[in-house]
Amino acid sequence: MLPICADGLSPRIQAFSVAGEVGNVSVAAPGGCSWMAASNEGWIFLSSASGGTGNGTVTYQVAPNPSFARRTAKLIIGGWTFTVTQEGRPCIYAVSPSVQSLPITGVIAVARVQAPCECPWTAVSQADWITVVSGTIGSGNGQVINKVAPNPGTTPRAGTLTIAGQTVTVTQPGTGESGCPPE
Repeated sequence: MLPICADGLSPRIQAFSVAGEVGNVSVAAPGGCSWMAASNEGWIFLSSASGGTGNGTVTYQVAPNPSFARRTAKLIIGGWTFTVTQEGRPCIYAVSPSVQSLPITGVIAVARVQAPCECPWTAVSQADWITVVSGTIGSGNGQVINKVAPNPGTTPRAGTLTIAGQTVTVTQPGTGESGCPPE
């Protein structure tokens, strides 16, 4: 419930990097209006007085985020809600192999993903002749199994998969001018 005498907060939301830092929020209130500030989150600490009368500033410290996930908290200041968001650690992915040279006859191929457990990823084919049959969604370490159709054409072809935001190139030879697979 909003107190009758409070006018509001500025800003109403603030975003922080994964490292955390100090933030300030201004409280607008008439001279005789008392207000309190409170944080129910263990990663946000009020570093100024937790209340005041009239206009004022609340200073707070946002701790570094040890997680890969983005997080959000709400501070209650004078009955108003102030939102703090903080980015998570960046997910770093390794996908191998980054190039798959496959036979003309088609085959099942595997790409391996290495990532921290909390890091989600997806796998999507960018070519109609490459089908992701397993591992379209994952997190942490995993594998993507893709099926490559035979190449009926005379020329070699290349297509891509996007796995965990990285490009995996798939190449396949053609039949050659005779229409027969090369010897």
